Amino acid sequence: MKDQKEPAPKGLRIALVGNPNIGKTSLFNKLCGLNQKTGNYPGVTIDKKRGHFNSNGHDVEVIDLPGINSLYPNSKDEELVVDYLLKPDSEDFPDAIVVVVSALNLKRNLYVFDQLDDLEIPLILAVNMNDLAAKRGIRIDEKNLSKSLGVPVIKVSARTGDGIDELKKSVFNLQLSNNRDLRFIEDDNRDLLHQFSKIIHSKNEYKSFLLLTQDFQILNTAQQHQQREDFITANSIPVRKWKVNESILRYKFIGEILKKAVVVEKENAIDFTTRVDKILLHKFWGYIIFLLILFSIFQSVFWLASYPMDWIDSGFSYLSGAFTDWMPDGYFSRLITEGVIPGIGGVVIFVPQIAILFLLFAILEESGYMPRIVFLMDRLMQRFGMSGKSIVPLISGFACAVPAIMSARTIENKKERLITILVTPLLTCSARIPVYVVVIALVVPDEMMGIFNMRGIALMALYLLGAVMAMVAAWVFNRFIKNEYKSYLILEMPEYLMPGVKNILISVWTSVKAFCGMPEKLLWQLPSFYLCWLQMA
Repeated sequence: MKDQKEPAPKGLRIALVGNPNIGKTSLFNKLCGLNQKTGNYPGVTIDKKRGHFNSNGHDVEVIDLPGINSLYPNSKDEELVVDYLLKPDSEDFPDAIVVVVSALNLKRNLYVFDQLDDLEIPLILAVNMNDLAAKRGIRIDEKNLSKSLGVPVIKVSARTGDGIDELKKSVFNLQLSNNRDLRFIEDDNRDLLHQFSKIIHSKNEYKSFLLLTQDFQILNTAQQHQQREDFITANSIPVRKWKVNESILRYKFIGEILKKAVVVEKENAIDFTTRVDKILLHKFWGYIIFLLILFSIFQSVFWLASYPMDWIDSGFSYLSGAFTDWMPDGYFSRLITEGVIPGIGGVVIFVPQIAILFLLFAILEESGYMPRIVFLMDRLMQRFGMSGKSIVPLISGFACAVPAIMSARTIENKKERLITILVTPLLTCSARIPVYVVVIALVVPDEMMGIFNMRGIALMALYLLGAVMAMVAAWVFNRFIKNEYKSYLILEMPEYLMPGVKNILISVWTSVKAFCGMPEKLLWQLPSFYLCWLQMA
């Protein structure tokens, strides 16, 4: 049976939840566009994204949560999401959850959905990447799937925007499952679970199951921790076995549903991704192609940015001259023409290079190549005490070390995460580009070496020097930091996609804005600049 909720009031809040690398953030960008902001969760340095869209005259707030594989967290990101979902009384708890899944791997993605359904939260299932599934001969009957799961199922494309309007409308038709079967525990153990629910005063039995099988931080008092330990010991509960049985029972249910709702016609498949991966993931050519891509990026930073940089330089020179002619000579006019305008120009002139660097990295991520880099580099990074997942923070470190270090939270192994954090600052971040550019311009002639610009080669050499020193430091740290356990890379390879222009532009705009700082900050500081300049004069 289903209970239909009343139409959602103004101020509706929804959260996006799903596995990593399935286009969840791209869907968030399609929903909210530029109406979004980034902050930190209280007490932690993990980014949270909030956005808004308007539908049927209602304002809807969207929270983009980090990707999770299950409600059993293995990383700081997953811990945050699970803690958030287990606190329905918190102020920013969502009215509904949009579970984003990939049409290419429904069976694995629906595992999280089935867990969330047991938490008795209104759900909507957004099936992404349907166009790519069609190329693989995969057809999904969303009506049959909706009937089996008891929630709205919407086919969407985070790349093209198909189904976005329907998804926006569906958030006002929230449904909640009632009296559903418990699929996460065997019948013989239900009495024990019911007893534990009474002890911790939990009305939701699956929440009790999670708190019993995993020592979450939500059990934040010594008394609650002790109650859990005493209950497990007194009843000899095999926690690990309960968790394994949950997976077996859920996947059995999911498999039965997919038999009715999904049809795979392999004879109609046109699989472009597999053919390309044979080249890009080759044990020899894969590394050569990766290095060539990095080399092309650094060449582009100089080649593509040279024209807009010249225009910006000329524009600020003209502006300074115009103010000199227009304003009477004096301390204030010299402050403007010799201080403020050249100062702002000295920052803005590097924006093209920063924008191009962020643009090319965003294309790599949007196209699906970034997870391939993780897989490709895993074996090499293991020799330095890191994993393939470390390559993402390290590459991000070329843009800015601070968010790069924050992104290392997705690395499960503590040793690998610590080494990654320690060596990331050794890489060349975007703040050093202006210094490098000035030094290279003074030392390296603006000449071509064959088809390559010598200054571009010099810039890449400086980047490689930072990367080599980071690896040397990582090798040293690997010798002294003890490892608690050996980690294994489990990664879902997304399909190659044509990068979405809107998503890329939003990403570049956000990064460039962070580099430049907000203009109003500069305006507020002008009086103090002026006073300091007068004292120096």
